[in-house]
Amino acid sequence: MDEACLNTDKEIWRKIPGDLYSPSIHVTEFGGIGINVGGYVLVAPVEKWHEAGVKHLTVPDPNSLKGKEGRTMNDKKLESIKNPYADILRELETGLWEHDVRVDDGIAKPYSYDDETFRACLKIFMSATMWKLWEHMEKTEGMDKDKRIERVKKIGKAIRKLIFENTGIDAHELY
Repeated sequence: MDEACLNTDKEIWRKIPGDLYSPSIHVTEFGGIGINVGGYVLVAPVEKWHEAGVKHLTVPDPNSLKGKEGRTMNDKKLESIKNPYADILRELETGLWEHDVRVDDGIAKPYSYDDETFRACLKIFMSATMWKLWEHMEKTEGMDKDKRIERVKKIGKAIRKLIFENTGIDAHELY
């Protein structure tokens, strides 16, 4: 079959302009929205993308959680909800440990961490650490909210300093 097809898709966004392997979004001739990540393209009507977003990306309104299992910074007692990323985080941890062993054994090269990847790792660390600090201060020290906020800010500054002194990266400049 030597017949070429005319590409009628209209690209509306590409993460890295000019890089054909970069994630991109396009509109098909019939109005479908196509999303390409890693060469795997999903095409659906905009309503289906919205439906998927509502199902998988919407964060609940904190006020809707009052009186239920939930977390709101305005309540005296901070409660948590199940982390929807817990399984993924544990899978990442296992994969990194397994890779580190292969590096230590000389059968793999270490991963590199560009600024975006480092920022993502830092966000995971910050979220988990700050939550555990907040929870610990509330349980063990009975500290009121304003004192906890002051202490968490102080700890955040110390972590920022630690990162800068050991990597030359100012965590604030990553955001």
